[in-house]
Amino acid sequence: MEFVLVGLFVLGLALAVSLFRTWIRTRVRALTTGPIRHLTTRDRERVPLADDRRELERRADDALEASMAPGIGTHLESPITVREVATVVTETGGESTNTALVPIVRVPLGTTDTPGMELVFDYVADVLATVHPVFDAADDPVSHYDVQFTFGPDGLLVSGECRRVGVPVELADRLVTDSSYRAHALRRDVESRADGEDGDEDENEDDRAVLWGECREY
Repeated sequence: MEFVLVGLFVLGLALAVSLFRTWIRTRVRALTTGPIRHLTTRDRERVPLADDRRELERRADDALEASMAPGIGTHLESPITVREVATVVTETGGESTNTALVPIVRVPLGTTDTPGMELVFDYVADVLATVHPVFDAADDPVSHYDVQFTFGPDGLLVSGECRRVGVPVELADRLVTDSSYRAHALRRDVESRADGEDGDEDENEDDRAVLWGECREY
């Protein structure tokens, strides 16, 4: 009788292990082919773009907070943040429309005078080195970056200045991947493109480099 009970116990244990393994395989298959993969595969329906943009803003803000908090960067009135992740239409054909991201980063300077371009591009280079890896990993391409600077007296009777530097994504990519390409070279290339030397005069304004232009809405 004792041997029969032991045999039944062993048989029951083996059956339980087999059922558990089957359940595990079913769950793994569901996780790799079900809703989670459905949301992260490009050629299928993705989460709403607005949700993606908010998540990108959060990640970029976290990176900026860690690397460029007040006290680390000089002249800052408050922390540098991603003000918005806008979108621009890059191509329209038939019923499909291609869009690209425009991350807008706000650098609030605590200065009353207009900052020099050397200081401006030091900040632009640091900002791009921090946020470009975040946006470069996104499913949607980046058109360019707008780095906006606020400065000057701001109060009830006067409002401060807001100026921007627009940087095409290929220059941001070079800044991150080429250790010899720093703020001075970035400034040279932005100035060259902003002057129209590297592009057609009819080129889409959203895709062009901008050197100290007025801040704008997208």
